Amino acid sequence: MINPVRKNVISVRTKEGTGRLLPYVMPHKWLIARAVVFMSIATAFNLLVPWITGTVLIDQVIIAKNLGLLPWVVLALVGSVLISRIFSYLQDYDLALSSQRAIHDLRMDFYDHLQHLHITFFEKRHTGDLVSRVTNDVDDIDDMITHGATVLGVQIIMLIGGFIALFYLNFSLTLLVFITFPILAVIIRYSRKRIRAAARIVKATTGEMAARAEETISGMRIVKAFTREKFEVDRFSSKSIKSMHANVRSTQVWSFYGSGIEMVTVLGSALVIWFATPSVVAGTFTIGQLVAYLAYLSKMYNPILGLSRLNLIIQRGMAAAERLFEVIDIRKENTAQRKIILPKTEGRFVFEDASFGYDPDRLVLKNFTLKVDPGEIVALVGRSGAGKSTIANLITGFYDLTRGSITLDGYPLHKLNLDSLRSQIGIVLQETFLFSGTVKENILYGKLDATEDQLVTATKTANAHDFIMKLTQGYDTEIGEKGVKLSGGERQRIAIARALLKDPRILILDEATSNLDSESEALIQQALDILIKGRTTFIIAHRLSTVRKADKIVVIEDGGIVEIGTHAKLLKTKGPYRKFYEAQFMEQKAR
Repeated sequence: MINPVRKNVISVRTKEGTGRLLPYVMPHKWLIARAVVFMSIATAFNLLVPWITGTVLIDQVIIAKNLGLLPWVVLALVGSVLISRIFSYLQDYDLALSSQRAIHDLRMDFYDHLQHLHITFFEKRHTGDLVSRVTNDVDDIDDMITHGATVLGVQIIMLIGGFIALFYLNFSLTLLVFITFPILAVIIRYSRKRIRAAARIVKATTGEMAARAEETISGMRIVKAFTREKFEVDRFSSKSIKSMHANVRSTQVWSFYGSGIEMVTVLGSALVIWFATPSVVAGTFTIGQLVAYLAYLSKMYNPILGLSRLNLIIQRGMAAAERLFEVIDIRKENTAQRKIILPKTEGRFVFEDASFGYDPDRLVLKNFTLKVDPGEIVALVGRSGAGKSTIANLITGFYDLTRGSITLDGYPLHKLNLDSLRSQIGIVLQETFLFSGTVKENILYGKLDATEDQLVTATKTANAHDFIMKLTQGYDTEIGEKGVKLSGGERQRIAIARALLKDPRILILDEATSNLDSESEALIQQALDILIKGRTTFIIAHRLSTVRKADKIVVIEDGGIVEIGTHAKLLKTKGPYRKFYEAQFMEQKAR
C-alpha cells in the first residue's frame, strides 16, 4: 500500500511547546547554570545603584553635607556599574553559546528529518513555506531561548531583590503596592492566548508569502515569457496584505497588553507618591529613602514590563516551535519493512499484476505484468498520463504498489532497504536539475569521493569535457541556480557525467534528448549509448526515434500493456506503436 503521509500531525508534546525544546537545551545546562550565576552577580550589583544614590548620596552626603564620603560614593557607583557590565557580558556570551548550540541541533534535526520524508510530503507543500520554517521560525525560537532566558532570569532576580529592598525601606507601603498585582494578573491572563493566536497567524501568513515569492522567482522565465509580471505582483500583494493584517492584529493585541501593564505601573507609583509624601514632610521617611523606594519600584515594575514583552517573544517562539515540530512529527519514509540490504544487483525485474494509484480511488497502473532481464534496454511508450513515469517512481521506491508485486533479483521491492536500492539506480531526467555551485561539485554529486581521473573520464565519456574546459574557470566555474548559466544540452551532458560517475546497475532515462538541437542531441545520444551498456535501462520515451535500439518496447495505454516487442516487430503488427510512429513521422515531415 501507499505509505500514508500524515497531515498537520501535532502531538500533545508539541502543544506544550517548551517540553519539546528541553532535549535540545538540557545538554548545555552547565553553560546555562554558569550564565545564571553571572546573571545573579550582575543583577545584584545593579540593585546597589538605587541604594547608593538614594540613601547614601542624598541622605548621608547632600543633606548631611558630608563631602568626605563623596569619593567613596562615586567609586561605589562606578564600581557597581562596571562589575555589573562585566558579568552581564559573560552572561550574554554563555547564553548565546548555549542557545546557538541548541538551535543548531534543532535545525539539523529538522533538516535531517526533512530529507527522509516521503516524496508525497514535498508534492503537497510549498518550498517557500518549508524554507521559512527552517530560517524565520528557527530564528524566533532562538530569540525565545536567548532573550527569553536573559529577560526571565534578570527580571526574576530583579523582582526578588527589588521586593526585599522595598520591604526593608517601608513594609506597610510595599503591602499597599500589592493592590496592583491582581490587576496585572487579569491583564496577563486575558492577553496570553490572544498573543499566541496572533503570532501563529503571523507565522502562517509569512510562510504563504514566502512560498508565493519562491515559486514566482523560480519560474521567472515563464512569468516574463507570458508577460504576467502584473498578475504575479497582484497575487503576491494578496499574500502580503494578509501578512500585513496579521501583523497589525498582533501589534494591536500587544499594544493593549503593554498599555495595560504600563497603566498599572503608573498606578503603583502614584499610590507610593500619594501615601509616602506626607511621611517625608513629617520626617518619618527621608527624601533619600523616597528616591530609593521609587527607583526600586521602577526596577520592580520594569521586570513586569520586561516579562510582558517576554510573553510576546515566547508566544512567537512557541508558534514557531509548533510549526517545526509539526513537520518533525510526520512519519519518515516507511522503513520498518525495508530491512533487506540489496547486494550488487543483476537488474532482473519482475512485475506481476502491479497496480498503483496516487489516489486510492483512481488507478494509474492496472495489472501491469512484465519481465526485464539483466542488462536489457526497455522503452516505455505511450501517451501522457499512461503510467510511464509511475513505473520509474515505483522502481526507485518513491511509492509502493497498491496491489500486486515487483521483485528485483527475486527480492520483493517493497522490502528492500531504500539506500541500498537507490545507490544502484541512476536517473537522467528530461528536466535536468543541477545545484548552484561549480561544474565539478555537480558531477561529484554522483560519487562524492571520486578521484580527478574518474571525474575527467566520466565527463569525456559524456562528451562534456571539451565544453567544460572552454568555460571561464573550467571545472570550477559557477553555473548559477539550477545551472541557469549553461545551455540545455550542456546541463544534460553534466547530468549524464554525474550518472556515469555513480556507475549504477539500473538506469532510468526520462526522454533525455528531447528539446535539444541536432548537434547536442547527437552528442548526448553518443554518451547515452556508452552509459547504458551492461545496465538494465528503462527509457521513458516520447520521441520514438530514441527507442529503436531498445531490446523491448512496452506500449502502455490506460495503465496497462497493449503491446511488447522490438521496433521492427511492432512496426509490422500495425498496432498502437505503429500509429504513434507514423504520426510522429508525418509531424516531422510537415516541418
